[in-house]
Amino acid sequence: HFLGPVLEKRIEPLKENLRPHGTLSSFSFSLSQILAFPEAKNPRVIVLAGATGNSPLSYLYSQIKLGLTEIGFSTEERIFIPHITLFRLKNSGASMTPLSIPPLTFKIEEFALFESQLKNSRSQYQILETVSLK
Repeated sequence: HFLGPVLEKRIEPLKENLRPHGTLSSFSFSLSQILAFPEAKNPRVIVLAGATGNSPLSYLYSQIKLGLTEIGFSTEERIFIPHITLFRLKNSGASMTPLSIPPLTFKIEEFALFESQLKNSRSQYQILETVSLK
């Protein structure tokens, strides 16, 4: 979930809200499609994506979303597409056709809350909380 700017006083309640999800079991998830966001005709981001829908990752995503809304955070309404960003494009003028590849399977044993800060025109990421799955 992308939360945008978060006040310092809301960080600890946010961490506390995530910790109970550590009772969920670890699981495997596969990524098998190269896609363009926001659309194939004018891509800005190229990603390696997994299936949407009924999966342990989608369940974890939905449970975290419920917890976030309970403590007053707004969440995005768009469809959750699990992905890893490969690279970004600037004004390429290109288009891209989705591409299937042999699945890359990962064991999901933890998730993290992190912040990103723009410094010197680059994003720097810092982990604020890690939750291990059982």
